[in-house]
Amino acid sequence: MTDRTYRFAFAVEYEVGHVTFAKTLQSAVEEAEDVVADWHLQRSLPPAGWQRRLLGPRNYTLQMGARVRTSLEPHRRVTDAVLIHTQTAALGCWRLMGRTPFVISTDATPKNLDELAAAYLHRQGSSLEEELKRRIVGAVFRRAACVVPWCEWAARSLREDYGVPDDRIDIVPPGLWLDSWPVAAERRPGPCRILFVGGDFNRKGGQFVLQALQDVTAPWELDVVTRSDVAGTEHVRVHRDLSQGDPGLLDLYQQADVFVFPSLGDAVPWVILEAMASRTAVVSTAVGAIGEMVPPEAGIIVPARDGRRFREAVTALITDGCKRAAMADAGRRRVESHHDARRQAGLILDRMRTVAGATGSGPSRRAPGRTTRARATTS
Repeated sequence: MTDRTYRFAFAVEYEVGHVTFAKTLQSAVEEAEDVVADWHLQRSLPPAGWQRRLLGPRNYTLQMGARVRTSLEPHRRVTDAVLIHTQTAALGCWRLMGRTPFVISTDATPKNLDELAAAYLHRQGSSLEEELKRRIVGAVFRRAACVVPWCEWAARSLREDYGVPDDRIDIVPPGLWLDSWPVAAERRPGPCRILFVGGDFNRKGGQFVLQALQDVTAPWELDVVTRSDVAGTEHVRVHRDLSQGDPGLLDLYQQADVFVFPSLGDAVPWVILEAMASRTAVVSTAVGAIGEMVPPEAGIIVPARDGRRFREAVTALITDGCKRAAMADAGRRRVESHHDARRQAGLILDRMRTVAGATGSGPSRRAPGRTTRARATTS
């Protein structure tokens, strides 16, 4: 560590899973003695004034880019480097990226998301529109000093679809604050407890879970955490009032024997990490980066929409306690070694220090011990 104090800006889309990323990153950055952090947490609020007239009321990408640029612009002369998550938020910052080094963090590129379009009911544009979008996004990625994808799935797309040089790509998987995910001292006795967590029950594959369990003769009980309208039964408990950070949700993770997540479309789902951190065996599908997140020793990955393979995998774990326990232990070790938020945030800060030093951006200052944090702003 040098005696320099860095002033870094963090601009994050404050939506769905990105909120988890922002919160874990904030907690970890607080421990960095040489960093003063300015937080620009952006929700997708309706645009006002000239932005509404120019961009229209519904274009999320243009709205987000404009809001981030407006938020960062006043601080550009005192900022050593900017972390921006995701590329959507970076699209409005082309001019700023020429003055201050930017690190772009992304869980998935637009081309990655196109692979999941059917699950999200996303309509792709014409071939001309898609090619124009690819060129614009690629230019933004290549203008960044460094791009930090969360997984090899996204890194491969950066190289092959957007022409980002290998030496500017650093994979840093997302991390959990492990102090918040302790392993239960013991599990309560009873039948095999299965857990499904997914706000959108159908897109996350909830129907495959219900269908698979119909044919399982061994004792089981299922907890479903969702926002969707799902009926409970004698063996199925539905929880609609639980959210991240709720002690009740943590208890469900800790008491589960098997976590099932046959998603039809996801990039890097946090629930997979949360289940493995809770020492729970995983059965999921090969969509997005899930296959990277769950090594064979920690769970079973099957093709999406393959009800037979999914049922066989779930049945195998329900009926084999030793296999469940071995996978549960391996999953916890995987999170500790690859997804510790404190270490992952340290890697991101190292990238930011490197790009700030390489450009000579911003004035160097003597670090006065514990630095004062800039107040986070959410807009």
